Amino acid sequence: MLPSGRQADDPLEERRSAMVKSDELVKYITQQVVTYIDTPREIRRERKQQRKQAKSMEGWTVRWFGLIPVSLRMYYDQRKRKK
Repeated sequence: MLPSGRQADDPLEERRSAMVKSDELVKYITQQVVTYIDTPREIRRERKQQRKQAKSMEGWTVRWFGLIPVSLRMYYDQRKRKK
């Protein structure tokens, strides 16, 4: 199937489409690796530390289940205060 959603009459056309996708993936991965290598070690460590701090700020329920548990908890607390 082509990106436009129609079937390819030529199997070679389908292969070309897949090759383009893999070429884009290789290009993206190469860019990420080069960026990583060019970034100084101290900056990489600082970014890693910031990610760890941001992750520890949110609770495990938010990471696992999204905002639904948080909203249910807020609703429950609000109803409890009204009584």
